[in-house]
Amino acid sequence: MSMFSLNVASRNPQMDMSELQAVILAGPGKSLSPLTQGTPKALLPIAGKPMISYSLQWIESAGIKDVLIVAAQSHGDQLTTYVRSLEGRRPELVLVDDHLGSGAALRKVLDKLRQTNVVVMSVDTIPADSPMVLLDQFRTHNAAMLALYYGAAPDAAADQVIGLAPLNPVRDRTSVAPATGVARLVAASLRAKVTEASGPGMPLRLDMLREFPTVRMVRAQDAHLYIFRTETLRSMLGDKAGSIQRETVPALIKSQYVTNAAKSLSPGTVSPDDMDVDHDHDHDREADAANQASMAIAGLTPSNGTLQSRPVILAYLSQAGADASPSTVGASSMDLATTTAAASGAPLHAQLAAIGHPGARANTPAGYAELNRTLAKLAGEHRVAATADLAPRTQVGPESMVGDQTRVGERSSVKKSVVGARCVIGRNVKLVNCVLMDGVAIDDEVKLESCIVCPLAQVGEKCTLKDSIVAAKVVVPRETTAKNELFS
Repeated sequence: MSMFSLNVASRNPQMDMSELQAVILAGPGKSLSPLTQGTPKALLPIAGKPMISYSLQWIESAGIKDVLIVAAQSHGDQLTTYVRSLEGRRPELVLVDDHLGSGAALRKVLDKLRQTNVVVMSVDTIPADSPMVLLDQFRTHNAAMLALYYGAAPDAAADQVIGLAPLNPVRDRTSVAPATGVARLVAASLRAKVTEASGPGMPLRLDMLREFPTVRMVRAQDAHLYIFRTETLRSMLGDKAGSIQRETVPALIKSQYVTNAAKSLSPGTVSPDDMDVDHDHDHDREADAANQASMAIAGLTPSNGTLQSRPVILAYLSQAGADASPSTVGASSMDLATTTAAASGAPLHAQLAAIGHPGARANTPAGYAELNRTLAKLAGEHRVAATADLAPRTQVGPESMVGDQTRVGERSSVKKSVVGARCVIGRNVKLVNCVLMDGVAIDDEVKLESCIVCPLAQVGEKCTLKDSIVAAKVVVPRETTAKNELFS
């Protein structure tokens, strides 16, 4: 079955999918190095499937037909082959320079954005929320932008500090934004930047607090999944926009409360009083962009000089995981198998929600490994390929996967690990919390814990490795003992 054959029956009849388009950003994946040496980030295997297949599946579940994949030029040949292998209606592949940021890459395809609204997502994000829920919230509140955040993400993965306000701050002056679900997004900053600048606190603008007097501050992981009005996105992607997260989103947030947004569309004419306390170039640029956003989104024209309304910028804090009971989150393998069986045939996001997972990104080696282990739990009866050769007294745990044509030697054990296709694992090998990509060779009496081994690599006999990465085609000498090492 094609991963991209659209299921028309899954559409919400109240939504017109013809006015929706999707863009998948598939950059070079520098933060995943050395995993991406020789393999595009979009094609890295997660639980036996290319990473990008999960993005396409999520988009497919919304019934969106018009899809663009924006990818690095250096990965063009491999991604072209992959797209051509898809059945049914295929996404359009657009190649851009490797060094471009997300905003600059989007700017290259502005002429291809033909619909009223556009979903923009990074290829490394796997949501646990239904696209229909997000789209419904976006439309119901007539938003200019909606951003998804993983609110129940592990603390180490929470890369943002965001401010959430009630949906109607004028009417609900004393209410507080909900702990999960949809709210107004009124502040956002990189968590590392907040810590460096002000310790545990985060400075907030007075004009924002006047407009939104009650704000809930939350640590969350930016899912890098956004829904924009296409015209809003066009107005924001000026020549200097390099990053959606660091430039476009902050500027849109400020457009909800910046006081002199009616003055001019021209850069450089914003009053210094409307800037942040520190007036460096980045803040100036953000405020100029905020002015332009307010006017473009809210219907301002130079002739009338007033705003008809403020734009609505939304955050959707993932409810999956936050609402799960402790017994579900800490389920045993038997419970997980039962849950998976109950969700059989459901979209992946529904299965993740069923086990209490909030969704996550595979944008770091640690995040990539964790998503492999999570999705292996959902493999059910398909966790060991029919063509795999398991020797007697071999143990494969219920939360592990073994790929096609892989051989596992006697007395070896595979626990909470994902083993790719065409691997050769020797005798008395112990794998715990590991990811082995295709074509890996593990010699006899090797012990690996929390390791990633890239394609065609070999680990010599009697090695003991922990928390380490072995790059593609690398040979680790026999009897090597290492922790937190990169073999490249």
